[in-house]
Amino acid sequence: MKLRQWATWPPARPNRPTLELCITEMASNERHVVLDSFPVVIGRSPEADVYLSDPWISRVHFGLNFVDGHFVLRDLESQNGTWVNRARVTEAVLDVDDQINAGVTKIVVLDVEVGERRQSE
Repeated sequence: MKLRQWATWPPARPNRPTLELCITEMASNERHVVLDSFPVVIGRSPEADVYLSDPWISRVHFGLNFVDGHFVLRDLESQNGTWVNRARVTEAVLDVDDQINAGVTKIVVLDVEVGERRQSE
């Protein structure tokens, strides 16, 4: 598994779906992540695609995938649950400005690019 950080080098390929997230851990540590290869596992495990140090996060907390032209979040049977826009979910389709909460970590969807069309525009 590979962590994809804010650096966009090499640039995302045309027609490849990308998801840009702003992750705030422990109310202060903010970072941007651009994902362009799916599925992705997010959690506290060092082997997760996106590692979170939040002690309230499960080792394998939730996954992100690109399915039928949409980004889909799926809770991976986490102990404390996953929330999207203040509603606890087992699965949710994501869009720009959606807020994901897991443990005390807040993740905001900044940009969604599906093929040649950007949803943030």
